[in-house]
Amino acid sequence: MRMFLYRGASAWRKDAVRAAIDAGAFGSPISERLPLVVSLHDRVATGVAKGHSKRTLENVMTALRAYFRYVDEAGPEEPTIATAARLYIEWMEWCAQRVATHDLKASSQYRTGVTAGAPLALAIGRTDSSLFRAARLERKGRKKAIYRTSDKQNLEHTFAMGHALLDICVALPETVIRGRLPILLTFRSGQTYEEWCGYRRRSVDELLQGKVSGRLRVSARFVEERRRWESDVSNRQRSPAINTRLDAELLIFIAQTGMNLTQAWKMQMGDFRYESLRDGYGVRRYKNRRLGEVEFHIYSEYREHFDRYLKWRAVVFADTDSDLLFPYINKKGEPASHGKRTFKEIEMRLAAAQVKLVRPQSLRQTRINWMLRRTGDPALTAEMHGHSVEVLHDEYERPHHQRAVAETTRFWHETDPAIASPGPGVCVVATPMMLPESPEEAPKPDCRAPDGCLFCAHQRDLDTLDHVWSLASLRHLKSLEMARDGLWMATPDKHPAHRVMERISEKLEYYAHSTSERAVWVEEVALRMSEGRHHKRWAGWIAMAELTV
Repeated sequence: MRMFLYRGASAWRKDAVRAAIDAGAFGSPISERLPLVVSLHDRVATGVAKGHSKRTLENVMTALRAYFRYVDEAGPEEPTIATAARLYIEWMEWCAQRVATHDLKASSQYRTGVTAGAPLALAIGRTDSSLFRAARLERKGRKKAIYRTSDKQNLEHTFAMGHALLDICVALPETVIRGRLPILLTFRSGQTYEEWCGYRRRSVDELLQGKVSGRLRVSARFVEERRRWESDVSNRQRSPAINTRLDAELLIFIAQTGMNLTQAWKMQMGDFRYESLRDGYGVRRYKNRRLGEVEFHIYSEYREHFDRYLKWRAVVFADTDSDLLFPYINKKGEPASHGKRTFKEIEMRLAAAQVKLVRPQSLRQTRINWMLRRTGDPALTAEMHGHSVEVLHDEYERPHHQRAVAETTRFWHETDPAIASPGPGVCVVATPMMLPESPEEAPKPDCRAPDGCLFCAHQRDLDTLDHVWSLASLRHLKSLEMARDGLWMATPDKHPAHRVMERISEKLEYYAHSTSERAVWVEEVALRMSEGRHHKRWAGWIAMAELTV
């Protein structure tokens, strides 16, 4: 962290900054920064002592470099314990402005801000989350809802990848990995992929027949080199094929156990024992004469495949002392760094089968959401995946459109259970009850005649154009009834049909003045009525009434 004591050093290449500091490229260290940098160093070192991974440390250092780079470029004010919080908030404000103009991605800048904010807050004596919360940089947009089609498509991609991963595992037993090149990966869809373990994808026969021109024309030295390459069946030489199988097994393992990627990478070997459960097995690791706690849960169908993998691993890595369950190797035949695994190799091989790679985080999220929908129990789902319910809802659960519609429907059935009504709209209780202060001439509700529904306390209007059309059509029908009954022309306000028309007019008046959208509905319905287009519920009655007027 010496670079943070020098103005401009944080923007320097990290592999050359030490040499530049020693050469005096940045002048003398700034003593005002020293207490803050020492406190930062103590906080980060504490995280390392607690077991934080190397990748976490690298992410923290990258984020702090971005913070100090901004401070160095922003102005002459130095970052100290007293000014660090204000400068951090100014930095987040600057980032938010750049996100708004699409110069920066919201998601990546959010992660950078959180990662730098936690150690900075602790270094100046605040809680690890209070500093970032004081800034206004927001997380990336809302979670997209899962619609029926998108959910089906997502599951189809996941299942297709699962089938392809199984095909890769079946195609790469130990005898094939040590056998003749190229290794042929055959997928159930009919596609194939030639695995040359890093060598050119040309057969020796093609070279010997002289079909290659130019610099690659066959030579005795080239052929000898090729044959020597094919005869070397060590783990170092066949590492691409071995790592491909490990990638496939790891992704299947994550899909079955719900374990996150870092935990799966760190999972160690042992004598695994199975404890039978209702829907699968709890797997314990027997080591050093002690049967440990349940490490993970698997479905019963996966046990046979997992046992085959353990036997394959025991044979392929018989001469190595790695105790990891998934012991990746590099081109030198040495244990590979998990931090550099990108799944690019398995993605390329899946592409040959026209299958899209579902990465571990998405794979785990798909599994969690699938289980949450199957069980309907957030507490059980969170416990099975090692989370609290709050983390499950905040980080993993995705809104599901179909499920939300079902829950909303169930809620309204329980709280306001609308049922079919004889009149326009719906009814919540099939027990007629007259509205207070209804006119004496108003029709009495009886759950049989549509007129009385308009004066019933349990009637509910619908917020739709169709309902407005139904109301207007019923009002027209009532006007025909009054025109037919001439005895009431002297006192029309005493006619029950007139009271119905008044009630409907009040409702239509409300629709016309409540929102602009509803006003458009009323205008549209007026046009339909002038054209003689009546709602289908009342069209037949209107036609008969017009014949008798």
